[in-house]
Amino acid sequence: MATIIQREGSPYWYVKFRIGDKQILKRIEPEIEISPAGDSPSERKVFASRNRQRAQEFANIAEEVARMASGGTDKARVQNWLAEVAEATAGKSMRPESTRKIYEAWLDREHKKGKNPETLANYEARIRRFLAWLGKRAEEPADILTLEECQKFYDQRAGQIAPGTLKKEHEVLQMAFSSAIKKGLLRFNPWGGIERVKQVRRKGHGARKAFTVEQVKKLLAAADPEMRGVIYLQAYAGLRIGDASRLKWSSVDFEGAGGVGVISFVPEKDSFQREHHEPLHPSLKTFLQALRKKVKGEYVFPTLSKRKVSGNRGLSRMFKLVMRDAGISPEWQKAHGSQGKRVATYTDHSMKYFFISQLREHGVSTENRQDIVGHENEAVHKGYSGVQMRTLGKEMARVKAINPPPLVS
Repeated sequence: MATIIQREGSPYWYVKFRIGDKQILKRIEPEIEISPAGDSPSERKVFASRNRQRAQEFANIAEEVARMASGGTDKARVQNWLAEVAEATAGKSMRPESTRKIYEAWLDREHKKGKNPETLANYEARIRRFLAWLGKRAEEPADILTLEECQKFYDQRAGQIAPGTLKKEHEVLQMAFSSAIKKGLLRFNPWGGIERVKQVRRKGHGARKAFTVEQVKKLLAAADPEMRGVIYLQAYAGLRIGDASRLKWSSVDFEGAGGVGVISFVPEKDSFQREHHEPLHPSLKTFLQALRKKVKGEYVFPTLSKRKVSGNRGLSRMFKLVMRDAGISPEWQKAHGSQGKRVATYTDHSMKYFFISQLREHGVSTENRQDIVGHENEAVHKGYSGVQMRTLGKEMARVKAINPPPLVS
């Protein structure tokens, strides 16, 4: 039974009704404010009567909709009807934004937060794919999107992409709904109840390999001056190609940790924006000190610092061309699923594998390797003392390095 109530001294009416075990209290905006200056008591009485009638009309329809819901009518249809009734009786839309607008608003907020452009592009691509799959349903109110629909899309993607990629895509698609719930725009996240499927990875699929010392020498010989510097920095500091190309001189302290030398930077892939500190390998320190005398300005690699990682003119593409010129095959693996992307065994990220493999082969302990490269563990969260950094520097110096490449001309 739907009832209407009004608190003393308030122009607002509330409709109280129940759907199943859940009680709902809805405020009905007054059609006409009843206390403007100059109105007579008789006029205010008429206005108050009209507002009460408005609330009663909503209560009658809400009761009918509640009866339908209790009888097993589809939840999404009930929510849609309630929203239409609220819009008609309250004089303004009370329906949530469409699924498309929920995602677009979230992307806009992430952009204003200063999120890395390439990360945003990745988010946008995943969201655009899902919205295209939804078709016209993407324009419907977001609270109509069901768990069943999300599960169907998830299951479809499970047959097309690798497990790690699927996990990331699921995280991205549900973040916008989680944000909307926190803001009170939605009550339910259809992505929250997804049942994850077990994906069977074919033997060898997705496995990356470390370059050998001979391959790194070939890469250095084939690259142009700035790219040679980036590759050498990757080889003996383990940086991703984007972090290496955008390293600033202000991040390099040649006298840090008692003269060992330290680089400090925030990895682009770290969502928590934590600063990573790493000792300089002696050969890399020598190379950077010589380079500092030739390269002025903010960035260690001025030209490459302006490049994106992805894209036809991006750093990853440039690295592939260096591999080609060096005679090194990417060793493409078979695509995962009928619509999946093929995977390269060797990419620019294989430089990080090379760095870690060199540390391991030269006897650097697992714990110290993790500290040096900043892998996810307790060491990432604790600050380094000078003694710790000197110790790591001595560990890193065990690695017999390739001679530094020629300087940027």
